[in-house]
Amino acid sequence: SCEVIAELVRGTLEAVRSIGIADNYIAHFVNAKLDVNDFGQNGLDVALYLAYALPSSCINEFLLTAERLSTQLSYLREYDVEILERNAFLSASVELDLYSLCNSSYARRELPTKQMRRAIFLLSYIRNKGMFTDDSANTELVYALLFCVAVSCMVGFENAIERRSASAQMLALEEAVKETVMLNENGRRLLLRSAVQFALEHSISLTLLLALRQLGDGLDLSQIGNDLRSRIRDDGLRQRICCAASAVALKAVCDPIEWDVSCANDWVCRCELDSSLANSDSSTLLACFVCEGRSFFEGSLFIFQESEEGTDVNALNCALLRVLQRSCSSLDVMGSALRDFLLCALITALESCKIQSKHDHYAHFFLLFASLTIRLFIGCSRTAESTKEDPSFSEFRQEWNEFYRQAAEGIVVEWFLSLSERVAISHPALLRVLSSATHYCEESTFHDAKLPPRFDVELDCKNYPEWLQSIVIPLVPLFSHPLVDVQFAALRILRAVTVEMMLLENRSEEKEEEADESLALVEKKNLPVILTRILNSSPEAKADVPPVLLAWDAFVESLARFQLTDRVAYCNSMNVVLDDVMSKIFELLPQNPHACDIVLDYSLFRIERSHSGLPILSQYVFGLFYRTLTTLPALIRQWYTSLPRAAANLVDMYTTKHVAPLIWKKERDLISVQKMPRSLEVRVLGAVREIVAEYDLEDAKMTLLVELPADYPLSVPIIENENAIVNRDVKRKWLLQLTLFLAHQNGSVMDGILMWAKNIARHLEGAEDCTICMMTVHSKTLQLPRIRCKQCKNRFHADCLRKWFETSSQSTCPLCRSNFRTAQL
Repeated sequence: SCEVIAELVRGTLEAVRSIGIADNYIAHFVNAKLDVNDFGQNGLDVALYLAYALPSSCINEFLLTAERLSTQLSYLREYDVEILERNAFLSASVELDLYSLCNSSYARRELPTKQMRRAIFLLSYIRNKGMFTDDSANTELVYALLFCVAVSCMVGFENAIERRSASAQMLALEEAVKETVMLNENGRRLLLRSAVQFALEHSISLTLLLALRQLGDGLDLSQIGNDLRSRIRDDGLRQRICCAASAVALKAVCDPIEWDVSCANDWVCRCELDSSLANSDSSTLLACFVCEGRSFFEGSLFIFQESEEGTDVNALNCALLRVLQRSCSSLDVMGSALRDFLLCALITALESCKIQSKHDHYAHFFLLFASLTIRLFIGCSRTAESTKEDPSFSEFRQEWNEFYRQAAEGIVVEWFLSLSERVAISHPALLRVLSSATHYCEESTFHDAKLPPRFDVELDCKNYPEWLQSIVIPLVPLFSHPLVDVQFAALRILRAVTVEMMLLENRSEEKEEEADESLALVEKKNLPVILTRILNSSPEAKADVPPVLLAWDAFVESLARFQLTDRVAYCNSMNVVLDDVMSKIFELLPQNPHACDIVLDYSLFRIERSHSGLPILSQYVFGLFYRTLTTLPALIRQWYTSLPRAAANLVDMYTTKHVAPLIWKKERDLISVQKMPRSLEVRVLGAVREIVAEYDLEDAKMTLLVELPADYPLSVPIIENENAIVNRDVKRKWLLQLTLFLAHQNGSVMDGILMWAKNIARHLEGAEDCTICMMTVHSKTLQLPRIRCKQCKNRFHADCLRKWFETSSQSTCPLCRSNFRTAQL
């Protein structure tokens, strides 16, 4: 408890002071301990109580000088590429070492725990000592608070990038910054002026620029603007001032400048200042550059310069790529020359990236260049997709689809697949944006892309075409990649080709046969070799998503495109992995999801940052569970009934509370969009979870009531048949068939209702019943009786006749006992 810690601290201080240890040494010791890796919450509490107990003369030991602030901020550079990619801070590129090589191996980046701990310590200490945040005379206090705000901004930015839930320590830091700094307007204004002054006189830190942006949000910045404007003519400070102005969106600061149209750095400043404004007209600046500045850089525009002498040109290219991306929303009013400039810039930059991507190491500047290039590609793809119904974008869409899209997507796909050979030397900033781009590629691109040829003996034996082998061979290793974005992008490509593989490997079994000459059996289908390899892979522990879940997802999504009869055969092949899949799903499911805020389909991967508080992994697994239940309800019901009671109760509670309402909504939506037969009318009674189907005969109606239990699809729907005009045996037969369908077939309730209506129609048309099962439509294969006895002319279901032969050990007709010909079997 706090009382115990305080008492221990007092006793410790008395002991160490009694042997002549000075208070300043104790303060220095506490400072050093804050940087220890395994320094937990208890250690932080002890450090705070020690600091509280020391006299005021030790205050400066804990606060920060300008030099110490620079040192502390230098530890927060791990996300520099991402910060520059998402913020218009390129005016500071001269001050940054953007030609240093990125890490030679992918490493999972952790929170800056030491800096968070120091920030929480400083804020608690400042509040305890009653120091005022608007005390401009105490520069060490100001620098300490700047550090705390910068760390808070960095942690929030990192959390958004990594898309994970906020930890207790993060929330504590955010709340402490809000209470100590953000709610004090005078204190914020002081810190903002101090941060600007620090950026002009000391080392540039991108984290500090993030702090500038947060501190200036909502403040009257006129005084800051005047201060910057008074110094803007100092050539030595111009780029730093532009960078500070970009951070707080003060473009007007630079209005007095006479820009040099032949100077790359001046264009960088102009582009970044324009990009920092939320409502700027980027196309105007773009047109200005094309008219006035383009000719000075014609030979190097949108081509990455490998030498350090090309720093200015690379910065210009990156700044222009950002402006181009922002201009995508104005493509409807853009002239043809400017539109061609944008689209040609994209292809030129992508071709340059293609060349550079083959190198063994990437410079940070190339990572930024590549990331902004891919973001421009995503911007063009989004615009083309979101404006399909907008005639004002028709010229852009036509040019994009006819001349640019296929070339751009081909480079993206080839680049992404090459990651399987370069996993160890890729930076997360590039991996994320490249992975995101694959979700904007058309499915046709995966068939038509010109990829380096790859061949596999087993796939050759199964007659896989060259284009398919060239995709799936490099794809398999990416399912075990440590970055979840890469895994999801690999899933996107696998989903696009899984149906092709399933049909290819089962083509010999899917030849159409004459109904009177052969028996159609529901047997196991062959799983694609690639799915089997992923299922049998032994992933490294560092993979966020077990590859077996990704393979299962591709299987389930592809299965939804097959007929119900084929689903049964494929499910028989996947039964062996069902237990493993479902156990992994329940290990990763979020405990208390707000299901209405979760994106259930694959558009989840196109969202920059979800509005839900759940990490993307939790949302994905929840969506996978939902898709599995809706596509394969009978299979999951069989798995559920086989569980021990305790496990079954957990599954039932979770499904009933979080997933069943979504499935009920989907069933209602399916009914609302289903094109019904002329004689069938279906209504939904939402309050009682009932579906009412009425089949209209000329002078009567047959009514079917389907009630979905609260835990559907774990439990079978309750079915009643009212106003039946057929005899009792036929009515019971139809009800039994519908019950069997909903209990054992992986279809929707609407599929079952349509089967019921089909039974009635067939009955009225005089279709014969199978005399083995006494049903017209087979409950499993959904086929009519088609195998005819040559002697008595009665027809039977192929599946029923097969079972008759097996159980009776004879190949005779069940009615007349004449032998069936071998050709019929």
